[in-house]
Amino acid sequence: MSGTTRPGAPLRARAIARAFWPLAVSWAFMSAELPVLAAVATRLPGGELHLAAFGGVVFPVALSIEAPVIMLLSASTALSRDRAAHRALGRFAVRLGLVLSGLHALLSLTPLYGGIVVRVLDVPAPIVEPARVGLAIMVPWTLAIAYRRYQQGALIRAGHAKSVGVGTAVRFGTVLSVLSACVLAGGVPGIVVLTSALSCGVVAEAAYSGWAARRHVRPVLPEHGARPPLSGRAFARFYVPLALTPMLSMMVLPMGAAAIARMPDPLRSLALWPVVHGVVFHLQSYALAFHEVAVAHLDRPRAFAALARFARILSGLLAGMLLLLAATPLATGYFVGFVGLAPDDAALAARVLWFALPLPLLRPRVSLMHGVLVAAERTGPITESVAVFLVVAALGLSLFATFDPLPGIVAAYLTLSTARVMETAWVEVRARAALRTLQRRGSGADAPAT
Repeated sequence: MSGTTRPGAPLRARAIARAFWPLAVSWAFMSAELPVLAAVATRLPGGELHLAAFGGVVFPVALSIEAPVIMLLSASTALSRDRAAHRALGRFAVRLGLVLSGLHALLSLTPLYGGIVVRVLDVPAPIVEPARVGLAIMVPWTLAIAYRRYQQGALIRAGHAKSVGVGTAVRFGTVLSVLSACVLAGGVPGIVVLTSALSCGVVAEAAYSGWAARRHVRPVLPEHGARPPLSGRAFARFYVPLALTPMLSMMVLPMGAAAIARMPDPLRSLALWPVVHGVVFHLQSYALAFHEVAVAHLDRPRAFAALARFARILSGLLAGMLLLLAATPLATGYFVGFVGLAPDDAALAARVLWFALPLPLLRPRVSLMHGVLVAAERTGPITESVAVFLVVAALGLSLFATFDPLPGIVAAYLTLSTARVMETAWVEVRARAALRTLQRRGSGADAPAT
């Protein structure tokens, strides 16, 4: 197990915090990348144009291709009970990463780019070529992420979550090093700088995660566990809903970019899209880290009640931080002083933060209920809840794109917040049966979904 508490011992707040903080640091480093990249991009050749290419095309498309491997972290945390299961999952992770990286290469290096990416996203003409170059540089992205998430889940399961945080620090340090080298070299196009830094960062993190797993995971896992590794239909029933979940979730970014491109002043909103997303994602990232803590600890006595209390505290902290940023001059100072936006653009970005408030507020509870569903091996409702989010977001974005009542970036976050409210309500209802299942097993789900 996680190594933070004795098997059979009730889960305490201190144990949750010990498991949570290394993963929170890891997510903090990852989520800090977008603000740093945006700040650098505004000062590089191409400026706002290349930032729009990155935020409106490269990053959304790369994330959408990567989506099926994202939940390898949760799968590995839940299933890496022994070496046989860990090896079986590793073979699956590498094969899936290779297939998806091949798809990425086809979309960026062949005529499929113009036929699919440009047409579907309705990309403004000035960013078509910079986006193609950036997307090609990002080809290693998905395979590296598949491998490192598979290894990170096993590290969490083995009680070495600190190694996950160290790996992300390696990634962030690599990103900063590549950015610094390109800036010092001078004359490197902004899109090349951004995507080269990200690609090198994820490859470095994957290499470290593999080394850490060989050192910390293999010695503590038994060769075979009480149950054989999930395979065939049983594994498909477990993992396919997990894979579909981020696939659906990540569709929001390209869908939002496509909708914004059809609203008033599209280049301005597309340039702000990654900037605001960086802030909101940074806050939500702490709740995403909490998901893995829940998966790893829900088999402890009285775990659900303890985890639910932690989720409420985390919700208050994250929403409070965003509210403080939006309601004070801190937002303008950050967007102008750090990111380098013009004052008018910074004022619009600060205004958008108010509409984004429900996203970090509700994310910890969603993460907890998703963790309950993974622990009970009832992953289908996770996909359902994200599908609800996507449908509500699609309807809202379509309406705003049709009637143009608001700037695109404002309309996008108003829609996403509404979708998060509906997603939370859905998963609360659908997770009740999973809680009862965990109760029957005599595990930590000792309280109703309240």
